[in-house]
Amino acid sequence: MSDKLGAWASVRAVYGEPVTSGGVTVIPVAEIAYGFGGGVGRDTTAAKNGEGGGGGGGAAARPRGFIVIKDGTAAYKPVRAPWMDVLVPLGALVTGLAAARLVRRCPKRD
Repeated sequence: MSDKLGAWASVRAVYGEPVTSGGVTVIPVAEIAYGFGGGVGRDTTAAKNGEGGGGGGGAAARPRGFIVIKDGTAAYKPVRAPWMDVLVPLGALVTGLAAARLVRRCPKRD
């Protein structure tokens, strides 16, 4: 089953083929995940025995970056979420301000 899923749950299927232009090749990199499960059961406590079963599955793909090949050198470039450019510095600022307040509130020792 995983061989069949690999045909559509792949980087190429989701993000396309590598692109070459002007001597530079860009290869997309993605995180692909898929899973599935199932089960069956029998109810022997009822007067009329019952049986049942079910199953399901899913797949997901997320971009992680790309590889740039230029002049015989390959470099990986991660794709970052734009909100991280705001959230990380803001978190550092808030942490610094909170630490400064805590230090000022501590009793001074002689």
